[in-house]
Amino acid sequence: MNIQEEWDKLSETTFSGNLNKEEIMTAIHEKSKTEVAKLHKNLTIKKYWALFFVISFSIGMVFSYTFPQAILILGCMNALYLAAFFRIRFSLNKVDKKFTLDNNILSTLKMNLSIFKSILSEEKKVFIGLLPFLILGGMLLPRVYFGDPLIDIVSQTKFWITLIGCVLVITPLVYYLTVKANKMVFDNHIKRISENITELERLEK
Repeated sequence: MNIQEEWDKLSETTFSGNLNKEEIMTAIHEKSKTEVAKLHKNLTIKKYWALFFVISFSIGMVFSYTFPQAILILGCMNALYLAAFFRIRFSLNKVDKKFTLDNNILSTLKMNLSIFKSILSEEKKVFIGLLPFLILGGMLLPRVYFGDPLIDIVSQTKFWITLIGCVLVITPLVYYLTVKANKMVFDNHIKRISENITELERLEK
């Protein structure tokens, strides 16, 4: 069944006053389950991207066994992505994807929507906040691999000026791209769930 076509058909009939409350609830329920499943899937992809970086940094640490300072840098970057992975996983585990008509659909949708928004909001704030440290790690690693002592690198004024310049240029760009990408991938689904919540609230009055 095409949910969108079914919903459009039901909506037209609703405005004509020919549908009862149960039929409207069924239509909203089916459409909402689809949107929740899509959001859950897209956020799961984010979770596995974080895991991909964890695995990549872990492999890098293994192959950097002759560079203790590189292991330290990679370990710190690894910890950031590992924390992100478990944070997303923990939040997604609280999402109710299989809610039925026997449940309180309105409260379940509100809870799921709150979780989705919280994940995206935290991702944006935390990632942007940690981005300078990721840039720092990215600048330190090549120098360390070329044999420069870590203490010598961080004692150079030129290094810090370069770091500040990179942070000032890269951070706004990454912020813009992150917001843009999240809007493209998530906004339509969030908007549809919000509309369904509004419709359910109207029905319960």
